[in-house]
Amino acid sequence: MERSLTKAFSILTAICLILTCIAVFELPQVDAAQSTTITAAPGWDVVANPDLRVGTFVAAYNATFYGVATGNTAAQNVTALQNIINRVYNLGGGAVYIPAGRYPFNNTVTLRKGVTIRGDWVEPIKGKPIDPAKNTIIEVAQHTAGAPANDNSIFLNPASNVNNKGFIEMEPESCVANLTFFYPTQTFTNVTTPVRFRPTIVMGCPNYFGNEYCNVRDITLVNS
Repeated sequence: MERSLTKAFSILTAICLILTCIAVFELPQVDAAQSTTITAAPGWDVVANPDLRVGTFVAAYNATFYGVATGNTAAQNVTALQNIINRVYNLGGGAVYIPAGRYPFNNTVTLRKGVTIRGDWVEPIKGKPIDPAKNTIIEVAQHTAGAPANDNSIFLNPASNVNNKGFIEMEPESCVANLTFFYPTQTFTNVTTPVRFRPTIVMGCPNYFGNEYCNVRDITLVNS
């Protein structure tokens, strides 16, 4: 009897330990407001970069076919891109392609495990402007409409406690490539009192142990 109780206790302890590990290592969930389902099958299109040295890749989805647009509001682009990322994550991973152009964003995008976001990118040359016809330019705006120049409330949302997030928050085994990041309100005339923004890219998720293999390459940070 004593041996049976000991064995039962050991099994119960092991189950509790497994459940604890699952709770600790589970990836954070994306905001329900950003969880609209995309049901279209991936296109798996071959995309050639304008800079031939960068090479080609296969994209599961072209983001502009599913709501991301240069003429959108920043909030619309955040929601649309997150929906596409979620779809690729649910498929097991792949690349999301954002073609050349200027796209406004104003809130955190969570890059799910196994997902890559890529754009068009040409290596910048000192003294020459970045051509939006050949580069995917992500314009990060302030989250609070009409905020003063020194406002630091971008991505600040006390209700959901996301004030410590950056613009792109990367889960393990995700990748950001071939993008240009620009902050329109961070002008060269306010260098003495710069606008305070959160980090552009954060590798790894809060409270998650095992943030390995986050990959960032061939990007241009204009003024972030």
